[in-house]
Amino acid sequence: MKKILILLAIIIFNTNHLYSQYEWQQVNALRVLPIKMKCLDSVNCILLTGSGDIIHSGNGGFNWDVLYNEINGFITPYDIAYPDTNHIIVLYYDYRISDNKEIILVKYNSQGIAWDTIRFDSNDSTVFTYRGREIEMSDTLNGIINIGNSIILTDDGWNTYKIINPDLNNKYLINALSFKNNKKFDCFSNSKFYYFTEDGGKTFNKIDIKYFCDDIFFLTDNIGYIKCSEKLTTAPTTGKEIIFKTIDRGYNWEIILDTIINQYFFGGSQISMLNENEGVFVSSYGVIVSTEDGFKTFKQEFLIPDVAGKAPYMTIAYSGNRPIIGAHLYGIFTRIDTLYNNMSVPVLITPADKSSKLMSNIDFQWKKDKGINKYIFLLSTDENFSEIVRNDTLIENELFINVLNKVSGLNNCGQYYWKVGNLIDKTVKWSEIWTFRTRLEKGVLIYPENNAIEIDYDTDVYWEELNGAERYHLQTASDNHFDNLFFSQDTLTSTLHKLEKLPENKDIYWRVRGYCFDGYGDWSQIWKFKTKVNVSVSDENNFHILYPNPAEDYIEINIGNKVLKPFAENDKVQIFDVLGLEVLSEKIHPMTGSHRMNVTHLPLGVYYIRIGEKVEKFVKM
Repeated sequence: MKKILILLAIIIFNTNHLYSQYEWQQVNALRVLPIKMKCLDSVNCILLTGSGDIIHSGNGGFNWDVLYNEINGFITPYDIAYPDTNHIIVLYYDYRISDNKEIILVKYNSQGIAWDTIRFDSNDSTVFTYRGREIEMSDTLNGIINIGNSIILTDDGWNTYKIINPDLNNKYLINALSFKNNKKFDCFSNSKFYYFTEDGGKTFNKIDIKYFCDDIFFLTDNIGYIKCSEKLTTAPTTGKEIIFKTIDRGYNWEIILDTIINQYFFGGSQISMLNENEGVFVSSYGVIVSTEDGFKTFKQEFLIPDVAGKAPYMTIAYSGNRPIIGAHLYGIFTRIDTLYNNMSVPVLITPADKSSKLMSNIDFQWKKDKGINKYIFLLSTDENFSEIVRNDTLIENELFINVLNKVSGLNNCGQYYWKVGNLIDKTVKWSEIWTFRTRLEKGVLIYPENNAIEIDYDTDVYWEELNGAERYHLQTASDNHFDNLFFSQDTLTSTLHKLEKLPENKDIYWRVRGYCFDGYGDWSQIWKFKTKVNVSVSDENNFHILYPNPAEDYIEINIGNKVLKPFAENDKVQIFDVLGLEVLSEKIHPMTGSHRMNVTHLPLGVYYIRIGEKVEKFVKM
């Protein structure tokens, strides 16, 4: 087996034109068929393979990890859309149904977990006349699918859709598709006609291109390219490559490339343009053709096949200004130019790698590089940078020695990963990846409120939930140093706990702290409450709820058969919620032996009634 090589066979038709120096670097030994590669930016790229794998790069194509590889054997993947980091949409074809094959869309999140599946209406024979071939999404809602002889269009993320036929005879198929929005999209048929619409498919403009074309690429709303080919002879089969360009939305097309690249291997191409000067197209025969002047001149490069006649199918996408190519049998390659090679790698300073127990507000700092005044800062909850928390582009003053980026509001007890990229034009060179952990913040007590009195011997205490806490540690004691503990437990998973059999007429001190994988957080403030004095039923000042408890519509309180202190004129019956907030109060009538209160409007829960210094608890059902 020969070594995998990249042969830079350069054909330059204009000798006065000098190209930037670069090399192709293999970054993944891909051995399966690459169907389509998509890049969102200079960081996030995905590739769909013929075996159903979805692989992702979080650093601009240098490292790749499999997100998903559990495809059913009866389902064939055909194309992939990538409208944002948390929406990966794959177009499948299910060939188990003998008459009308079924087209399926599956939506995956950034972790490769499927969260929605759409099966198109099997009663609509138009949808299944031909297999699904392409999908394009301009955002998470608006998209288009090429199903061979028709187009499926949506504006609500495929919850609903409509089928559009651009006046194709059933014997013709749509070979290529381009989509900017639901009003403007383009397609090309194997009848050598180019179709485009500007009214959402109500009407189509039809232009005879006269060549068989493989791919359409629009750089802007008006500037677009069609990649075509022409067969010259049949025995042996030879041909040439043609590229058309439009600058007026597709009404007029001009040929900008018309030449033989490799006379025996042509067609099956995919084209991508960085701008009107720089672009690349690849063919299904291992040919790479790049230009820096809008195809006035070009370079031809190719992958040497291991076995004669087994040239690789290829797909291309731009990560920033670097083209990335996936080639069957050979791997994934990224182009490294002299600018990239001469750029320095950012040096991170703080927070230190693998640091822990950091606050949720952090100052990130790295060394400022000479000649670099623009940086990309990425912060993620995973090391593949598929769950981005911050994506900042910073422009720094030349006078500064180091670069500072302030980030606040991070989750408690979270694991984070960060890196920095030096940025020139669209070329990015990344630092190492560092990681850190944030700590749990202090616990916050809620009830009983600080310095509360007349608290039951059996009482609920509760506190705020701490984001990231796995469990809680609650302590109560008779002193504020917690030397004499009543209760101490660090395995509580709820933020409410019932304390039982507390001593009467006693100051109770209490505090809480959280626990997560990084250890304990800080203790809350220390609060205290005082339990009530035990009053026997013979005490003529005693009162209690007679009926009902739990209550639904009303409660009736016995306050004795005669007027006794402290039940004086203008005293009140007050109802408090568990937060200590008064929710209802009424004047009592000292000449009566009981008092009825309407509690219909109170929400369900626990409440406390106070008359003077007397407190009782009831439950509203």
